[in-house]
Amino acid sequence: MSRQGKKGATVATRQATSSSTEAMLYPQSCKEVTDEMHVDELIRRLKVLASTFQSMGQEENAYDEYVPLCLHLAEDGFLNHVSKDVRLLVACCIADILRIYAPEAPYKDQEQVKVNFDRVIRWFRV
Repeated sequence: MSRQGKKGATVATRQATSSSTEAMLYPQSCKEVTDEMHVDELIRRLKVLASTFQSMGQEENAYDEYVPLCLHLAEDGFLNHVSKDVRLLVACCIADILRIYAPEAPYKDQEQVKVNFDRVIRWFRV
């Protein structure tokens, strides 16, 4: 489910756990992405999202509201998607997310950071 938030940003809610719902804010002009949507639509939306992340600078604390979105993109449904185009676009998003948030990654779990790096490196080798 999504709605318009501040400054035209899209706010989507998702089930974070069986007992809680987490709100995700999407940058302006970006639409909600889920690993269950049709591949062509998912690719279109991920291209917009990747382009948006690419254009963002590294202003301190400017993008804290996107941390839930960053965690969403690092979920297995995206990282193990059957479409290599989806996996590539998600890898691009994650690479830019790491650049934007550097030196602190939005991924606090060290194992998650390691898994993400390993997957991105493996994708670029193939």
